[in-house]
Amino acid sequence: MNNVIISHLLAAASIILLVICILPRRKPVTRSAMTAHALCGIALAVLALLHGLLANDTPAMLSGKIAWIALMLLLLSAMPKSPRRKAGWMKIHRTLSVCVFLLILVHILHAVLI
Repeated sequence: MNNVIISHLLAAASIILLVICILPRRKPVTRSAMTAHALCGIALAVLALLHGLLANDTPAMLSGKIAWIALMLLLLSAMPKSPRRKAGWMKIHRTLSVCVFLLILVHILHAVLI
């Protein structure tokens, strides 16, 4: 299969994972739901990296790299979850989530329109 086709399939899978990651959860949130959320985020990062490595040299690569770096910051912000700082951590995580979503949206629009 051509690298472009594989890259597009990885992009589609990444979009699906992004939507799954940002879907609202029912309360109370269970440990298994949080584990699935974390695994979804890690899978999104891996698929996005593979997509970037297989994508051709296009103008949208810069916006993709910026979005991927923001995604890495989001994942790193999720690691030190201390119960004492949960409210502050959650605010940072949600803010970074919105930023990552917007950066990915800009990347998609950049790739489609240019």
